[in-house]
Amino acid sequence: MEVESIRNIINRDDNTAIDQLRVIIGQYNQCADSDERVALDKLFHVTIISLSNNILYKYLYNMLSVLITPYIEDIVKIALAVYPESALIQEHNEIFKAIEEKNINKVYNAIAAHVLLAETPPFYEGTDFDYFEALSKFRRWSL
Repeated sequence: MEVESIRNIINRDDNTAIDQLRVIIGQYNQCADSDERVALDKLFHVTIISLSNNILYKYLYNMLSVLITPYIEDIVKIALAVYPESALIQEHNEIFKAIEEKNINKVYNAIAAHVLLAETPPFYEGTDFDYFEALSKFRRWSL
């Protein structure tokens, strides 16, 4: 949904939307507080959906956010526990750079990398860190 929202922004050649995202990513980059950065992270992604001008995407996001938000919060906590914060900052900047370049292929790759970083950290191998055990400690529901 996020990639398609960005596709809408790119297809409309909407520089005002890109400027709005630039402001958020600038605040995100300058932020020193982790909790505030998480809030700006959420704002960045929700703004992308909002700027799609697709009412269905907005409704879907609003409906699903009750389920998605706790999951995202948990994944961010885990990612911050095992990755340097600079890795997450870099990912958001790569997403924004791809939007700024209006390159949908780079957008897709940047978002895919962003999701995969949080869910399949590569340096777990060879350590005694158990990603799934960590996730179960954060999870607020059971599958």
